[in-house]
Amino acid sequence: MIKQLGGIREEMLCFAGQLKESFRGLDPVYEESAKNLLHYLAFRRHDLRALQSELAELGLSSLGRSESHVLATVDAVLLTLSRLADSPVQITGGDTDRLDFKSARQLLDEHTKTLLGPAPAGRNVHIMVTMPSEAAHDYGLVLGLLDNSMDCMRINCAHDDLEKWSRMIGNLR
Repeated sequence: MIKQLGGIREEMLCFAGQLKESFRGLDPVYEESAKNLLHYLAFRRHDLRALQSELAELGLSSLGRSESHVLATVDAVLLTLSRLADSPVQITGGDTDRLDFKSARQLLDEHTKTLLGPAPAGRNVHIMVTMPSEAAHDYGLVLGLLDNSMDCMRINCAHDDLEKWSRMIGNLR
């Protein structure tokens, strides 16, 4: 498991290193989140089900909640595995100032508030609904979703067409 997870970690770092130039000009406020996104994309290229099951058998993280701090999670699991195996592992490469668990949560909260505004009264989550095709011609459907606490409409552009997307937006407005 150490070797497998270590290999995945190296791929994460390489992938992020290869693509970091694509974030040139990015607002520095989002730089850490952008690096974390690259780490996460590389991490999710792998089928982790078997590894997650093995980790769970040891009572360790299944890696399933690592989205906001994926490199820190992988590092923590690697260090724990190395202690259990009494086989020291050297964590090298990557940023020493990488997102830790607490700062990642704080960044996620800040970016969410910037994008979606403060949490609605009475709940700490925003509700985003992916519109079905019917939302293009059924104003009542969209109104009902708003009346039932929808905060954000998502249009899946893999379906329908520009005309229907425009109608969905019109119904929302």
